[in-house]
Amino acid sequence: MPEVLLSADLLPGVIAHVKSLRSAAGVCQLWRDLAAAHVKAERRHKILLLRCGGSGVIHVFDVVQRAWSVQHTPWKSQTRVCASTRVPEGGSAALVAGILHVEVMVKNATGLIARYDPLDNAWLPLLPVHSHQREFAMAAVGSRLSLVGGTNSRAMSVLDLSKVPWQWSAVEGASYGQASMHLDRTCASASAFDGQLWLVGGFSTRLRCDLASVLRWLPSTAAWAEVAPLPTARRGVATCWCHGKLYALSGAYCGDTLAATVRRYCPGTNSWEELRDMPRGRFGFAAVSRLGKVYVFGGTATPCDRVPLTKVDVYDPALEAWSTLSAECDLPLDRGHCAREEVLLVHAW
Repeated sequence: MPEVLLSADLLPGVIAHVKSLRSAAGVCQLWRDLAAAHVKAERRHKILLLRCGGSGVIHVFDVVQRAWSVQHTPWKSQTRVCASTRVPEGGSAALVAGILHVEVMVKNATGLIARYDPLDNAWLPLLPVHSHQREFAMAAVGSRLSLVGGTNSRAMSVLDLSKVPWQWSAVEGASYGQASMHLDRTCASASAFDGQLWLVGGFSTRLRCDLASVLRWLPSTAAWAEVAPLPTARRGVATCWCHGKLYALSGAYCGDTLAATVRRYCPGTNSWEELRDMPRGRFGFAAVSRLGKVYVFGGTATPCDRVPLTKVDVYDPALEAWSTLSAECDLPLDRGHCAREEVLLVHAW
């Protein structure tokens, strides 16, 4: 029987399942399952922040303690998170089976998706190269990782991580039906909810205008369907789901005009409602939901700005009110380097 190191709080649960040496073979897997459940319960209150560039630093925000902690990663200097990850909940980042997937550039090679395991604080092997250009949207539905749109593209690519070998499969434009005209977009926000993929806003490079359309991908029919559009067309919007409703926050419209408005979509009524404005407008930022509240991180004050905002804003649906966390909760950025690193990747994990 191999020797196994167990945490004290997990030991009773493991020992209770060991009735004989024959059953001891399953102890290792049982302990791993218990450990994973233990970590999952701990991280319900936490949000991960990954700084773009080669800093090799990951910050974790605890929404209960309202404090930041630091994790150092074995991040190689030639690896860098690409700028199109500036809207992670609806940009180039997705969480699949507890593994964070982000777009990276390694030695000037593009089209790469890296995988980060928060449990082991380790980067895993890269996924096969994809053909999408910059500023595509990424989201995961189950074990399927989907890339939508991008510069001069109406394509959609899907990779099923449960099937080996990994291979991207293209969803041709004809499969979009009437919705195909709305998928030529960049700076859109994608999110997954209830087994469906949602795509909000963006900018059409073909029409040269911001978009208000909202699309829903139905895996059962392998087709896009349109739902009620945003009241105002915008790009660089951030989206997240909270209590079964979709929040669309801030973004830009009519050139570089920034809006601090917030809209909430109810799938049951297929309608949007207007909420209180955010404390400040943002572009290319991240919104995540934790413990029934919406947390807003990063972004810039204008679409042309390259210095991230450091204040963390929180929306409480129960109070229907916004608040700004104290200075101790500001993003832990080195002001001397943040202009060079440009953007942030934030994800609830």
